[in-house]
Amino acid sequence: MRDDPLHTQRHLAGLRLHMADAEVLTKYVFPFVDAAWSVPFTVVDAMTYGPRLFRGTLELRSGALYSNEPVSKLEPISAMPVERFEAVVHFDPWWAFRGIGGVGREWVDAILASNIAGTFNHEGTTYKLHDLTFDPALKALDAIAAKDPVFRNASFRKGDVELLLLRHPIRK
Repeated sequence: MRDDPLHTQRHLAGLRLHMADAEVLTKYVFPFVDAAWSVPFTVVDAMTYGPRLFRGTLELRSGALYSNEPVSKLEPISAMPVERFEAVVHFDPWWAFRGIGGVGREWVDAILASNIAGTFNHEGTTYKLHDLTFDPALKALDAIAAKDPVFRNASFRKGDVELLLLRHPIRK
């Protein structure tokens, strides 16, 4: 039996983040993934600080997140140029950023536009994205878990789908 939790987006909610100088309780943690399936940064929605940008390394083990970085490395989201969100995606099945506070509207809109929750077409079949699986250090996306119209599981890996094409336009 496996001791570690799965490294999936749906497991990145309500976790403690143990940093070098503090412990932070998170609501959600969102790795942002580029076209090469790498994670250049993460957004940590922390109870005390609100949503923060984190560019360091996180490790998920024993039901908690760990980083050797100090809590000062949790930066305001505005530290990231808003245009940078055009080149990444994330999976937020809860659409947490729809009602997020403390973040400028321009960044909220850019983050919402990068959410790949929903459906996508692949080789003539419509799939509903169910989850993302990451490596243990949350630095790369390993697979996309989806379900077809009759709820059969499907898994997609790098080269199977173009991540940036899974983005959905935001309706205002």
